[in-house]
Amino acid sequence: FENFGGESQMELDAPDGVADVPLPPDYVIRPVSLFAWKPSFDLAQRVVPETVKKFRPVEPGRFKQPAILRPLLPLIFRAMGSRPHVFEARRTADNLLVARLGANVRLRSGGMNALNITMDPAHGAIAPALLAFLLRVAVDRAPGRRIEMSLPHWQRAMIDAALQAGFV
Repeated sequence: FENFGGESQMELDAPDGVADVPLPPDYVIRPVSLFAWKPSFDLAQRVVPETVKKFRPVEPGRFKQPAILRPLLPLIFRAMGSRPHVFEARRTADNLLVARLGANVRLRSGGMNALNITMDPAHGAIAPALLAFLLRVAVDRAPGRRIEMSLPHWQRAMIDAALQAGFV
């Protein structure tokens, strides 16, 4: 048996507000299309540890949505009562993608919001700012809901930021 990693399932009770954690000026966060799979794939190829890739290879099929789903996904999300918001964080000096951020927010009463973050561990110092940004998206668009997030153990800086923000 070889241990190749693990995930932390994290949860935050419905926050009233979000701490203001500014993003350093040499980084920028921009919205991106839900279907822009290639940057996420490239980021994962670059940052996922080799020990994890050995058992869970980084393959295009894990990132690319089938063409048939493109027109259906908005209808599926509407039927589920949720809406995805996808962003990327880049270093401005060289346009390097350092994180991919997602918030699936609930549009109807009940339910919870879900966050998804993949971050280059070499840029761990900005983890609190990235998480605060994504929390603000969830709280502003769907307030009063529990927030869930799953983070791989190799995303230590983001796990630490989540614990600092009150996730358990």
